Amino acid sequence: LSGVVSAPDGVIAGATVVVRDDKTGRERTVTTSGEGSFTASQLDFGTYTVTITASGYKTFVAKEVKVDVGRESALTITLELGGVTEEVTVTSAGELVNSTNAE
Repeated sequence: LSGVVSAPDGVIAGATVVVRDDKTGRERTVTTSGEGSFTASQLDFGTYTVTITASGYKTFVAKEVKVDVGRESALTITLELGGVTEEVTVTSAGELVNSTNAE
């Protein structure tokens, strides 16, 4: 699972991305790079909850994010200005963008 975290004024470096397996509850925490990108590699297939926090922005939560075997999954997130205690929740209604190939 990879992605880019940005805001209306550009990418966000140093954001915390927590990827939690909905079935097992196991979590993996990564931090966005200077370009706002992140990668949580070697995840088991299944559904995940992805929580992104950054100082000065509302917490973003994406629920039911699907990770499939052999497919690259990518999220593009735009955080809203606000306090970290405020939350924006999105429930995935479909497939994630496969940015690797035409599948």
